[in-house]
Amino acid sequence: MSGETPAAQSGKQAIGSWLKAKGTAIGVAIGVALTSLGDYLLGDTGLIPFCIGLVKQAIAFF
Repeated sequence: MSGETPAAQSGKQAIGSWLKAKGTAIGVAIGVALTSLGDYLLGDTGLIPFCIGLVKQAIAFF
């Protein structure tokens, strides 16, 4: 019995390490995507400042 327990633990440890590595990679990918999205929406030439500029021009036009 004592021989089976370390094997089970090493298997669980291997699965845990694999999940941790995948979780880290997924977390990094999500972080990069959110950073890119933030730059796209809120950057100097982003979508939101562009929309605000359009609204200001429309208000000034009318």
